[in-house]
Amino acid sequence: MKASYATALFTLLYFGVGIFIIYFFRKRHTGRFGGQGYKFPAIVYFISIPIIIAIGTDFFSNYDPAAIYSFDMDLGLWGGVILFGIVPTVVYIAVGLYILSLEHIKKRPGYKLPALIYFISVPSLIVIAITLHFSMNYLTGAFERTHGPKPTGYHLYKF
Repeated sequence: MKASYATALFTLLYFGVGIFIIYFFRKRHTGRFGGQGYKFPAIVYFISIPIIIAIGTDFFSNYDPAAIYSFDMDLGLWGGVILFGIVPTVVYIAVGLYILSLEHIKKRPGYKLPALIYFISVPSLIVIAITLHFSMNYLTGAFERTHGPKPTGYHLYKF
């Protein structure tokens, strides 16, 4: 990925998180500032992140927008299992349990159906995404182009 594309994606993510901070802290009406709770975290975020990036890049003196970044990771088997299997599962279960706990937090019923829809729809979307990925690679021949010579019996498998 080119550095300029990575910068654009980071900028989009940066402002998205900033807007989330403003939204998340907007309902705070207690504390030292009494109703102004969203301003301080947003100011700290919008000022500190560019300063941290500037310090990390030697104040932007070594930024090359034409540089190509490779995101290849050699995690090994257990690193891949933890990163792509266990962590998403824990996040998935945590979000589902949070939706279920909203009945107790907000003291009103009506969150069991959204939790049920979440617990059913997320695995379904994952299966659909995996199926689409496999079928697009298979139908376009992307697998055949990237892996060089075909192994013995490949044409029988393709048939």
